[in-house]
Amino acid sequence: MSNIFNYFDNVILAAAVEQATKERIFDKDKLNELFNTQYSEAYKMAKKGNIIYRGSRVYDYSEKMLGLIYTPKERVSENTSNVYTKLLSDIFKSWQKFPKRNKSVIASFDINKAAGYAEDQGLGLYVVLPKNGATIGICPESDIFDSFTNFPMHVYDAGDFNKTLIFVLYAFLKIDEEHIEKIFKSSNENVLNIFNQFDKQFELLINEAFFKKNIKTDDKDLIHKFFYNKFENIFNKRAHNLVKDYINFYISKNRQSSLLEFLEIKYFNPVKEKFKIQKIKNLVTNNYSEVWFEGSCVLIPLKIWETLNHDF
Repeated sequence: MSNIFNYFDNVILAAAVEQATKERIFDKDKLNELFNTQYSEAYKMAKKGNIIYRGSRVYDYSEKMLGLIYTPKERVSENTSNVYTKLLSDIFKSWQKFPKRNKSVIASFDINKAAGYAEDQGLGLYVVLPKNGATIGICPESDIFDSFTNFPMHVYDAGDFNKTLIFVLYAFLKIDEEHIEKIFKSSNENVLNIFNQFDKQFELLINEAFFKKNIKTDDKDLIHKFFYNKFENIFNKRAHNLVKDYINFYISKNRQSSLLEFLEIKYFNPVKEKFKIQKIKNLVTNNYSEVWFEGSCVLIPLKIWETLNHDF
């Protein structure tokens, strides 16, 4: 099975972090111009108290700096798995109206949550003004890791899901987990291909259960037992529960489904999980959600924001 994936070695992108571009602002007239032109919608809402915050240990600060124009680049996680971010950003159709997580600024309505990421509570904590027309994705919780509530038993957050799915793919396809992680950091085509290969292998095992073991096609308990025995010495509880969930879904769909369809409907349904979208011109804070958006923004240190005369 692993030979099927040998061709990936020539096309997988190395894990990398693209550096964002930053233009520092030192002139008040320049800042005022931005407030009244490209960033006027966010500025208007922020003056009303509908503020987005971001804490950072990255941005250089000087006493004379009033803010900076920050433009994110696509970021591929170097030290953590990229699975759910890739699925939400590039694969799942139900997320297409949302900003792409892998090309977004991640921030918060919660000043205390943002402050937790700040190197200094004053200098590293920013008021964030997205560009006019920006679409804001809004999590139902304070962190996207905790915003998905329908994962299988023992999978507690999106980080656990990443590890569990990689492990299940490894067990079915017999390819190295590190290699699978690289696939999720590469092209959409590569990601779709690995799911297609899983579906083929899953179908082979299902047919083995039906025809060699004489299990009825709707006997979910015996199908569960068949897969449990197949992977008893490989799977942990989380992996067993994910596969069990998929079997239930697969049978309920009369075997006309795929693993990707299952993941999108069962675990990552933005409507059922109460994710929301707002345009920046209509932004209303709830004071706790993690938010994200694509495009440039102006970051103003909170200490500077509090000293500005917002009546110009």
